[in-house]
Amino acid sequence: MKRDYLERIVDAFYSLDISTVPDNVIHQIQRTLLDYLGCTIYSTSHRLCSDLVELVKSISAQGESSIWGEKKQFNLEASAFANASRTSTIELDDVSGMGASVHPGVYVWSSAFASFEKYHPDKDTVLKAVLFGYDLCLRMGLLSTENVRKLGLHGPGLNGAFASVATSGMLAGLSKKEMMNAICLAGSLLPICPFVSFLSGSDSKDFYGGWGCYLGMIAVNGAKRGMSGPEAILDGEKSLKSIYSGAEPDGEIAKDFLIEKISFKEFSACASVHPAVSALLQIIEQRPFSVNDVKKIIVETYPYSYQLNSGVRMPLNVSSARLYLPYAISVGVICKALPPDAFLLENIKSGKYSSLMDKVEVLNHVEYGDSSFSIRGAIVTVVLKNGEVLKREHIGSRWSKGARDEDLENKFKSLSNSAFDEKMLDEISKRALSFDGNLGYFIDMLKSL
Repeated sequence: MKRDYLERIVDAFYSLDISTVPDNVIHQIQRTLLDYLGCTIYSTSHRLCSDLVELVKSISAQGESSIWGEKKQFNLEASAFANASRTSTIELDDVSGMGASVHPGVYVWSSAFASFEKYHPDKDTVLKAVLFGYDLCLRMGLLSTENVRKLGLHGPGLNGAFASVATSGMLAGLSKKEMMNAICLAGSLLPICPFVSFLSGSDSKDFYGGWGCYLGMIAVNGAKRGMSGPEAILDGEKSLKSIYSGAEPDGEIAKDFLIEKISFKEFSACASVHPAVSALLQIIEQRPFSVNDVKKIIVETYPYSYQLNSGVRMPLNVSSARLYLPYAISVGVICKALPPDAFLLENIKSGKYSSLMDKVEVLNHVEYGDSSFSIRGAIVTVVLKNGEVLKREHIGSRWSKGARDEDLENKFKSLSNSAFDEKMLDEISKRALSFDGNLGYFIDMLKSL
């Protein structure tokens, strides 16, 4: 029963002694923090989704938590909402490496920062809360991903509240009973988050990153006041059981930490385009060619990627461009990379990266399978004007087997170099990779943006 499952998760993390957590798990916490910092520094420095941030500010009360780059402080729900929305907009935040359609980090860390400013928890509690937030979010993602994708919903937006309620609830000092009520409250308030917002590139997509934080924290506040959630939220009559009907992961809860299964994104785009871009860049590394050399490029991608790509509406904008394979491939050929600046609205509208889009043909490679857990691969064939044919297949992304600390440090610095000098970047990176649960230094740094 799902209620029992939720209770087992809560019991396990409330009983967890952080001193027993292996060093490699603690190091993964540190790595996720560094990755989050790069994404949030870039998005704040470039003032992404500014209209949404201004909207959140306009309806927020004064409080104890920060919206990055603002001198005034706001209530914690609004702060987490604004910071998470901005950070997720860049599409470089961490993702599940287990097949679950979730992006836990943006919800966990945005909630952790806001709650830390208000509640001032001890360092061990912060580390436990982060582990708990990642774990609950990933578990809910695994239960729901197959059905979520069949329904055309955005899994991260739907399940982000679980990451937030676990993280913020533990930092707020909820009892186990209160935490169960908070989780069930959050489950009863979940947003639908249709994927059409991405395909059409509407502004509503920007809400998905932060809305889960907002709901999670509302649920925490409600539980603190004695409000209850429906106990059978996932498995009762007329509950969410039609969505949350997947299988539980193997392993022992709070012993086999799911944060270790997190995957880091190399490219500032939907994970659905990563296999094709990875294949293209490997071709370019082995046989460099110029834009003018290209006759046509054929991309055979897995069915879910093909479905998303074919659903994109024109003209391209920030959201839809991150899904659209012809644009990503065109950028890849021109830049020999997929830089995040290529997805800034002014660069999309200018057409500076679009010159090869009409030469890219996208095909559905049905041999990869048609489920959400199918082989996530792509075959890229580049036909040059001289008759030469270059072909490469890639499964997953170039970081599918795990990003190294060096990779994450380079990613962080490339995203943050417009905000801080090299010395400061080295200091932030060093502190993140030795993080012990105290967020104070990072809060002061982010306030300065």
